[in-house]
Amino acid sequence: MTSIVKQHVLVVDDDEDTAEVLGELLRAHGRVVSIATSGRAALVLCASFTHDVALIDIMMPTMDGYELAGELRSHGVTCRLIAVSGRAPDEDRQRALDAGFGAYLVKPVGVQALLAVLSPILPSTRSLRTR
Repeated sequence: MTSIVKQHVLVVDDDEDTAEVLGELLRAHGRVVSIATSGRAALVLCASFTHDVALIDIMMPTMDGYELAGELRSHGVTCRLIAVSGRAPDEDRQRALDAGFGAYLVKPVGVQALLAVLSPILPSTRSLRTR
């Protein structure tokens, strides 16, 4: 019997409704989803579970998406980071790419755009952290 390994996605957004909608959309397309509504909550989740990709809201209070990306990397998290923002200027997009994000999506995020950035990311074979 062949088991299918699903892509694990972390959604980080301080707007709980936005996070839940993105989560449901991802689940409808076969992803396993974890949701965090703050940078601190995302760090806790990443300490115990390996995600393949993290969709991170840039404009969060307390710890913005750029700070969270730095913290994740300093804690050894290696998943692909995708910035999500309500702002579309080129300088914001470039700042996100310079900060280590692999892609930049503008809210409201369209289904096709979301799936296009997720499709080349292979699911990990291990989900529990061993550190």
